[in-house]
Amino acid sequence: MILTTENKQEEIKVGSFYRKAGVDLKAAEESTRALAQSLKGIGHFAGFFPKKAGEVLPTWMMISMPEGICRELLIRGKSPRLIPFLRRQINKRLTAYGFQATYAVDYLGVGRLDPGVFHPIGRQFNRIEDRLGFSIVGGETAEMSDIYQPEKAELVFWIGAKKGDTPPPSWEEADRFHVVSIDGVGTKSVLALQCERVEGLPFDLVNHCVNDLLCTGATPRAFYAYIGKHSSVDDSVEQIIRENLAAACREQGLQLMGCITRVADDVYRPGQIDFVGVITGEVAKDDVLTGEAVKIGDVLIGLPSSGLHTNGYSLIRKLIDFPRLKERLPSEVDSFAKLLLKPHRSYRGVIAKVRPYVKAIAHITGGGFYGNINRILPDGLKAVIRARIRTRGHWRWAWDRQPVYEVIDFALRDLKEDFYTPGSDGTMEAFRVLNQGIGLVLIVSLGDYKKIETLLPWHFKIGRVARSKGDEVRVEVIF
Repeated sequence: MILTTENKQEEIKVGSFYRKAGVDLKAAEESTRALAQSLKGIGHFAGFFPKKAGEVLPTWMMISMPEGICRELLIRGKSPRLIPFLRRQINKRLTAYGFQATYAVDYLGVGRLDPGVFHPIGRQFNRIEDRLGFSIVGGETAEMSDIYQPEKAELVFWIGAKKGDTPPPSWEEADRFHVVSIDGVGTKSVLALQCERVEGLPFDLVNHCVNDLLCTGATPRAFYAYIGKHSSVDDSVEQIIRENLAAACREQGLQLMGCITRVADDVYRPGQIDFVGVITGEVAKDDVLTGEAVKIGDVLIGLPSSGLHTNGYSLIRKLIDFPRLKERLPSEVDSFAKLLLKPHRSYRGVIAKVRPYVKAIAHITGGGFYGNINRILPDGLKAVIRARIRTRGHWRWAWDRQPVYEVIDFALRDLKEDFYTPGSDGTMEAFRVLNQGIGLVLIVSLGDYKKIETLLPWHFKIGRVARSKGDEVRVEVIF
């Protein structure tokens, strides 16, 4: 059955509880859409850049924007100083040494997102290509009121550069692509600092970024990290992060290109950090996963997560002091913190086994099922996911979830929050905020699913691809 608002006439708006925790999901999604319009690429090629034959890993330079420029962007959506500042930095640190800026990714971390500035910022990013001759091919925007001071932001650009001034091949001519992705651990760092368990954060960051790159079909190659922090954060925290960052990169076969720290007391809240990573890789044109091959009747395979991964922590911190929550803590877990801070799982080894059969991959991170699976579906198709099944007269989840989700569900029920009630758009907050125990979703044909069942002993068949009608939801979760 599809979950309904039984005995309730009022409409429950999606994201209601998450907004109480300090994050506006709708605003975050709008910012992603608006800023994505400034990205350069073809179709699913956002984050891709043509690779010249024999070209090695690009040289990277990080540029952090001054506080004044960030404030102008937050207030007006534009800053007349942004492009001149970038030009001076590039001339000083790249051009003077014979390097040419070829592409960039950006990270915008803010205390509060104002929807009115999204499109102006996107338009200004668009002008970077016209004025400076390179494109922003990827980016990440994060609203984190517990990490950033009110009305403050951090804007960082990573510029990929190559030696010489020969132009790269065109999209049509290139047979291989550089692939780049950027992300952060979000507010998981707040809980990790509170519990003095930051050693897992580098594994969260690296594994998260590896999975993002796997969704494109690319092979991850190198990693670059950034730590923004308040000066009150003890130096030992940074040391632990750096040591474990090196270990996480070794574990995933990545070359660690560097890790830069910036102390900014006027930007970050006391005792807080923001931890961001850029991952690069490459892929042959014929191996790019675009989702174009997905058809009606294809199977959705869910690969289990290790827990929350790196999303939902604004919600968790709202719940963590809930008096009755401690009564439900699983006895086999040393502490609730250990349960919550379990590192993000990497699926690199699993994907290597089944890659020839896979048509599309969705990493279930920010935006949950709705915000990630819809990206890999061609027009006219939708994913139908059955989250519960009936056995022996009782409804149960269609896949195994970790104990942490039962604890969260208990707390939300006791708080009378309708986490599983559809909103006006037909979606449920529970499947937008959390991964619900599924970290990665693969789409394969029905015939290939039968071939790879034995290669994926640890998986769940969670749904199918169907025809969509008009403006209906692209991802339908039946609960």
